[in-house]
Amino acid sequence: MENQKSQLHDNNRNFLTTSGVLELDRLLGGGIKIGSSTLLLTDSSTYNDAIVSLLPYCRDVLQRGEILIYILTSSPAIDERDLLNSYCDVELVDQRDNEGKLFFVDLFSRSAGYGSEISSNAHVIVEKPHDVNFIYNRLCDLRYKILGGKKSKARFIYNDLSATIIDTNNHDQAIKLMRRLLIQLKALGDLIHCILNEKMHDEKITETIKHLFDNVIQFKSHEQKAKPKKFLQVTKSINLFTSVNDMVPYEVTRSGISVRLKKEKERYPRQVR
Repeated sequence: MENQKSQLHDNNRNFLTTSGVLELDRLLGGGIKIGSSTLLLTDSSTYNDAIVSLLPYCRDVLQRGEILIYILTSSPAIDERDLLNSYCDVELVDQRDNEGKLFFVDLFSRSAGYGSEISSNAHVIVEKPHDVNFIYNRLCDLRYKILGGKKSKARFIYNDLSATIIDTNNHDQAIKLMRRLLIQLKALGDLIHCILNEKMHDEKITETIKHLFDNVIQFKSHEQKAKPKKFLQVTKSINLFTSVNDMVPYEVTRSGISVRLKKEKERYPRQVR
């Protein structure tokens, strides 16, 4: 019986990949399930922290030789490339770029003219920025163009869903785009991480978007003894039957983020508002 339990545990681990941060893997119930979607909820003061928190994950993806696709909506590809270079080995980034395993997709042409300067694998979507059906079809076409008929899976970073909502000027259409994209990528076994600044939208819109994702990680700042502290909370995980309600403190470091799990008798706020 014990051997069966052990084997089941090992089989479950085969379907998980790391977030790049060991402590965050523990909060998620072991890691990120292959084929799942993860939403990073932020406010204005923690948006950049969420971006940095993804860099260890991106580094691991590149080290494993998997395909990494950045979907950019609010920052030019050159900025994302600089971030990767600062947290990863520059030679590794260049190598994966040359091998056709690192791509940048500029959704709304903010960096038109910049992409080709930093990568031959940069794509710009410029036509019909308000047509979500066009955007969805173009993204699906690009994925097929990149992977073709290969059995390889892609790892997507969608850096700012809030910008999509603003640029399409229709939150219902933006949510429709994300719903269709998540369904398609899940069916293909791809992974996607998406960032949303919840303070830019009505609570109803945020709640609707949260329901689309398998995992939800919330980043918040909080005044504690007159000093600003930053916490994160896993409010939803496909690996867990119940939510993780406790907030845990984190700090931005040179290697990404450092999460400090609660020790016995330590108290962190259960909810930060």
